[in-house]
Amino acid sequence: MPVPRHALLAATVALVAILGSAPPASAAPSRTAAPPVQGPAAIRPTWPHGALPGFPRAAGPAATRGSRNWSGYVAADKPGSFTSVEAHWIQPVANCTGATADSVAALWVGLDGSRAGRGTVQQTGTTVSCVDGRPEYLAWYEMFPAEQVYYNDPVEPGDELWARVAIIGTNRYELLLRNVTKKWTELSYAEPPEGADPKRASAEVVVEAASRVAGEPRVLTDFGTVSFTTAKVNGQPLGDSDPDEVTMVRDGIVRATPSPLTDGGTAFELTWVAN
Repeated sequence: MPVPRHALLAATVALVAILGSAPPASAAPSRTAAPPVQGPAAIRPTWPHGALPGFPRAAGPAATRGSRNWSGYVAADKPGSFTSVEAHWIQPVANCTGATADSVAALWVGLDGSRAGRGTVQQTGTTVSCVDGRPEYLAWYEMFPAEQVYYNDPVEPGDELWARVAIIGTNRYELLLRNVTKKWTELSYAEPPEGADPKRASAEVVVEAASRVAGEPRVLTDFGTVSFTTAKVNGQPLGDSDPDEVTMVRDGIVRATPSPLTDGGTAFELTWVAN
């Protein structure tokens, strides 16, 4: 997932996705973070991108899962189960003081980021970052393992964003990101990079602390609380997909946590707890 432009990694992967509508030129992107750890709430080391082992589901809806770098809701099922995911949110303010003076939080929706995704993620969203104590807000999309693509459109705290990722062909994806407040829309069409094999076995609405090459999550920006609304999977309320509630826990410390789903399973708040 995204890392601010000031922390670009030396190891890069060539962007080979086939784009139907090229986004504006932008700063060179960086690698994405590892998918969240699946399994019981006890935290295991972060898994790298790739096929994740299966895990037994806890009884009841919204089973709680732990992740070192994700927080939000993740729906998972057999391959081919998911065709689209979408949500609205209000861009939060970055608190760039103290330990979060150099940090990142990515807000996004996507397909295939966990479980049996086989090392692929199709995702779009925004970042809330701190660069040497200064806030930075970016918009982007990514077809991991291809590189992130940044848009040049402005994003500011208080802006209403709407993001949607959907498969529209055998292996072709539509990635939409709209700033309702500033009245701009980016609509990109892309195919996974050569060799990638998306399974469409999961759908995500999350906030992420982006990882470095070694998979170690970076400091999570203090974003306060962000509200996700009209969250849907396959055109139906997110809650209908029996998603897992994912809390970000690292080194025994809760970093970010989601509220229970409300508004018919389409809304939740996600709160920063610690860096």
